[in-house]
Amino acid sequence: MKRIILILALCLLAVFVSAADVALVNYYNSSTESHACSSGNPLCAYNKVAQVPSIYWADCALTPGAVKIIGLSDPTDAHVEAGTATPQTYNDYKACMSSNVFSGNICYYTWEACDTQHGFNCLFGLSDMTNAHLSSCGLFSPAYKFCCNFVPAQAQCPIRNLSVQKNDYNFGQMVSFDYSCPNDLSAVDVNILIDANTFLRIGGNQCPKSGTAHFDINSASLNMQGYNPKSFAAIMTNTDGSCPTGMINFTVTIPGSGVIVTPPKRCKIKSISADPLKLDAEEGSSVSVGVNYSCYEEGVPGKVIIFDPNGNVQNGPAGANITCGTIEQKYSAFQITPSSGTGIYWARIADADGNCMKDAFFAVTKASSSSSNIPDTGMAAVVVVLAMTVLIISAGRRHK
Repeated sequence: MKRIILILALCLLAVFVSAADVALVNYYNSSTESHACSSGNPLCAYNKVAQVPSIYWADCALTPGAVKIIGLSDPTDAHVEAGTATPQTYNDYKACMSSNVFSGNICYYTWEACDTQHGFNCLFGLSDMTNAHLSSCGLFSPAYKFCCNFVPAQAQCPIRNLSVQKNDYNFGQMVSFDYSCPNDLSAVDVNILIDANTFLRIGGNQCPKSGTAHFDINSASLNMQGYNPKSFAAIMTNTDGSCPTGMINFTVTIPGSGVIVTPPKRCKIKSISADPLKLDAEEGSSVSVGVNYSCYEEGVPGKVIIFDPNGNVQNGPAGANITCGTIEQKYSAFQITPSSGTGIYWARIADADGNCMKDAFFAVTKASSSSSNIPDTGMAAVVVVLAMTVLIISAGRRHK
């Protein structure tokens, strides 16, 4: 029995360890003709995944110092180029990692074998440096290989926590942040990035070796870009941008007529989500769009608007009138027909005053696409654990 418990504990540990990994790029299969797709694209249906620890993954647009690892010719069914190719031709769709993967000798590209003697393993292989196929290692001859040795995350990323003291501020108020680093690491210089374009140097307040530090910024220094209210996202990084914290959000509102605007009046819309759709082109049936929405109070007048991938309104010239309440409701009065194009659609809910709107994106695909190619979202490891449990228990019963 102790042996069974030990095996289950190891399996569960593997589940939690793998949860720290994120997809860098997906590919079709283990063959020399395999194509790739962007892992963040809802239409990406390739179930082979090259994963990296989340601490090294980077958002190509938002993470300061993000380094391009792979460029794709298209978001799906794509050829690829290595981030080391010259010149770079695939720049519209790409996968990135933090800057320290190269500067810290954590990953590298090579035509030779990966240096396994020093802990480097091959994540994927390319048939060439550009206009290439991407697949698992050992298929291409010669192969341009991406090799990595992922050292413990704590040693590479000293910044741990960033929080905002409240979520809603009036324009001109000081936005208050707290942050900290692990106790066992030395202090590091840090910056904050707000809304992807406002860099703020913390100055003398470094990330402390112990305890929590605090700093304020004047919300009047932030670019509202004509929105009122406007939601901002913030992350903290070390000076070279290689180590970001998690993202936090806060809202800034310009009060009217000198009156302090209370949070419920800033944006009455609470949530919106949309269900992905699969069109059955063979049977010629239409599919209803399902948009779920809710508000912070009852009786909020507004509109639900459906846009196609080109930004054209689909449900009437100005959308559909709705009344939003605290209990989640569904708008399903509009249908996508088999003649509609596939791609990324989006649904928008906006209040009648035009002060607040929220969007939700959903993919429209053809029903003929096999669901077996949908990428695993993390349940595979759990299924393996359960299957092993059944086998172990069965084996134990046979030996009694």
